[in-house]
Formats: sequence, C-alpha cells, structure tokens
Amino acid sequence: MENMYGNEIYDIPKNELEINLPYTFIQKSEVTFSWTELYWGRENRFISDEILIELAEWEVVNGVYSDEILELASIMKSEILVEKKKIKELIEKIIDKNLLINKQYILNCKNKYLYVILAYIYQYPLESDVLIKINKYFCDLSEDKMERDQGYEGVLAFIIEDFRAPSKPTQEFLSVLLEWRAYDIRANQDLMELWRVLLEQQHKCFFNQWNKKIK
Repeated sequence: MENMYGNEIYDIPKNELEINLPYTFIQKSEVTFSWTELYWGRENRFISDEILIELAEWEVVNGVYSDEILELASIMKSEILVEKKKIKELIEKIIDKNLLINKQYILNCKNKYLYVILAYIYQYPLESDVLIKINKYFCDLSEDKMERDQGYEGVLAFIIEDFRAPSKPTQEFLSVLLEWRAYDIRANQDLMELWRVLLEQQHKCFFNQWNKKIK
C-alpha cells in the first residue's frame, strides 16, 4: 500500500497540539527510547528537558551511565530554563547525528512516537487534555462551531495527519476517521475498538524493531 503522502511521509510533525509525554508514562511503557530518539522527541517538543533530566537520573541510579548523562542528571530542575543550551549540547555528545538524517530512522521514530502518543491518549484521555487543545486550536482558526467541535475522531485524525500516517495500519485507520468526519459520524464505541486494534497492529508490526539496542 503506497503511502497517501508520498515523500511527505518523512516530514517532521509540527506538534501543534503541544503533546508532551509524561515521565511516568514513558517509564511504564514497554517501548524503550534510545538517547538519539529522545533527542528527536525533544526537538519536536514531545519530550521536555525535565523528562530528559529525570531519565538521566534514572540511569545514574541504576549504575549504567556516561559522564554526559551524569552531568545531565546533576542539573537542577529549577535551572532548566537557563541551562537549555547545555542540556542540548550534552545530549548531542551521546547521540548518533547521522541517524537523524536517515529516512528509515526518521520513519521508525515517527512510528514509535505516534504509537506511544496514541497509547497515552487512549489510556489517559483526560490527563492528555487533547480535546481541550484541539478545540482551542480550531476555535482560533474558525468561527464555524461544527468545525471547532472536535471529538476524539478529530483528535486522532489531526495527530495522524501531522505524522503523515507513517505505516499501513495508521493509513487505514486515518481513512476511516476521514470518512466519519466527512459524513459527520460520531461512533464512539466503534472508535474505541478500532483505536485498540490499531495499537495492537502497531505493536505487532514494530515492537521487536523498536526495542533493538541502538544508540
């Protein structure tokens, strides 16, 4: 199945909903992130500097860390705003920058983050605040109430479109969402079931690949 976005599939998400994954969810997730992937997430605002420091602290506590990770873990959270440049420089010393220009690696990052984001919203819909964020986003763009009144089908379509539907399961799921939106269909029970199936499909397709030990 050819991707509906063509070469745009490699485009970086804009993250206009300002989705920021919490530390507790990342730590509980069975999907692991390398520091290069965490850097990619930081650059796209899915991962905050505070979370990076907490992850560095966890590595130090568990006894497997580099000098850069130790220095990162030593930064106080109250210093984050003034130490942003230092945080970025420390992480850049431990990542493989060549991976960040590799199309397949970018695609892998997009599928991994999209899976984790959709799993987070599925498990913690209220905590994620995505309904509030997307309705505010459309409220700022349009005076049309129907355009602004977005349910979870609107949220999911918006996020997957931002990621340019980087896998076959997400493309198929997006096609259903767009059809529902075109006909103004709200099918909450069907949506939750399709959402669950999508997460299972993404997990089945990519889990072993995601958790390979890479830098």
